[in-house]
Amino acid sequence: SGEAAADWLAGEGCRVAAVEGRALPAFEARAAALGIAPERVGTVEGFNYSRGRRATIGIYRVAKPG
Repeated sequence: SGEAAADWLAGEGCRVAAVEGRALPAFEARAAALGIAPERVGTVEGFNYSRGRRATIGIYRVAKPG
């Protein structure tokens, strides 16, 4: 879920999270609540053939100080 992706990024160490476009609002809301500012470092676009529609997945990270 978007919330789980934000929780993951807020953890220790170097982490990235993949967030599908429909989960983005929940991801952004949870990240704001956690006080983190994820940055998109990549995008993967494709076709979800099992659902018959296009899909966009953003790859995010949080820059850690130091």
